Amino acid sequence: MSSFAFIFDIIFSCIITLIFLYRCGNYRRQHPITTSAVFIAWFFSVLIVFILPLDISLATYRDCLSHAAATVKPLINGSIDNKSPNNVCPQPWSYVDPHSYVVLWRIVYWTSQVLTWLILPLMQSFCETGEFSIKGKIQYAIKANLIFYGTLLLIFIILIIYVATKVTLNSSNFTATIVAASTTWGLFLLVLMLGYGLVEVPLNIYNHSRTVYMLAHTQFKLAKIYNEKINVEERLDSLVDDVTKFCMEIKSDDPLRRELEQIIKIVPEQYSNRIKLTMEDYENNRIAVTNRFPDSETEKQLIKLHERLKKYIHVHHRVQVLWTRTINEAFYLEDILNNEKNSNHEFIKQNPYPPSWLRKKLFDQHSKLGKNFDV
Repeated sequence: MSSFAFIFDIIFSCIITLIFLYRCGNYRRQHPITTSAVFIAWFFSVLIVFILPLDISLATYRDCLSHAAATVKPLINGSIDNKSPNNVCPQPWSYVDPHSYVVLWRIVYWTSQVLTWLILPLMQSFCETGEFSIKGKIQYAIKANLIFYGTLLLIFIILIIYVATKVTLNSSNFTATIVAASTTWGLFLLVLMLGYGLVEVPLNIYNHSRTVYMLAHTQFKLAKIYNEKINVEERLDSLVDDVTKFCMEIKSDDPLRRELEQIIKIVPEQYSNRIKLTMEDYENNRIAVTNRFPDSETEKQLIKLHERLKKYIHVHHRVQVLWTRTINEAFYLEDILNNEKNSNHEFIKQNPYPPSWLRKKLFDQHSKLGKNFDV
């Protein structure tokens, strides 16, 4: 029964992590390695929250046992009773073998170290590259992280030299130095994030009580997001035009055609139709094109195009989601202001009051958007 809490926390953390993965990711489209790495990272993060209280209770119990001495208690009949440490320090109901926590924390710590400093940075660079072969992607990932790892190695060497001048450096001290350096870096980031959160979170809560201010601020953000959205769409248009030109230059029997097909697969659906129409015109001899690059340069150009296309597709998705969420927030704040004058004590969305300039502009320029937000 004592190990029930320990096992329950592990299973419960696993379930929560799976829910997060299902809610925030798409396991059908993601590579299994990516899903596994993210699951392990999130699982350990959630597990720490639930296991740490049990570990603290165990540490408190063991500390009590180590400091408890036999106590003497006089009884009514004049005899004495020497209390054992087990009576002075009641065993917690969640008690398990302390060695279990040692093994668990070692697995969590060193697995997190490998994920943080090695696997996840390489995986990120591996996904961002425009290379087409596995070997090329691995080489790019290593090269892209050389500056990062080189800087860390330089700092670590300086730290080792400093420690060697203070104490006798052996295997135990060397491991402790690695742990201390990593923990210091983590605490530094934690302090930065907490410092930002301690200021930003209360300020954000306070600002949300000022509806007029928040609406004006949201409208300002919409203007910035709209400009960013237009810029990203223009970049994507230019990249899709480049893909179309390569489609006309690289014939179906060309060895580079397979790489080009990989690029075409990631083109968003709203742009892929343009490529098909242009190719139909080209096949019907309505468009003529000449090779812009020699054969030796074509593959390099495809790699660069693939990398830029990946980048801007990701940015485009992010901006689209941010644009939609900000519009919803602006409409919600606008409804709050309109309902402040409502005497029916009922919150009405999209009420018949005259719409603001923001809604007029959005509905006039985006008729489909207006239909989506009508109630």
